[in-house]
Amino acid sequence: MTVTKEELFALLSEIFSNYSVRGELTNFEKKVFTFVTSKISLDCYYMSKEFKEASRLTQFGFEAFLDDN
Repeated sequence: MTVTKEELFALLSEIFSNYSVRGELTNFEKKVFTFVTSKISLDCYYMSKEFKEASRLTQFGFEAFLDDN
């Protein structure tokens, strides 16, 4: 089964939507985020208007947030 970049972006969009509503991510969402972002280069974030939030979180060290569990 092959997953397209569009499907990965849709998944990230859902995760960031959840983050903006709850202010935090579940452990499962953190694991999915880590996996998906390892598959997509950060350049894709900056090229997509939909992922301004992703670039902001990356800029402020979202990786550190993920480590907080």
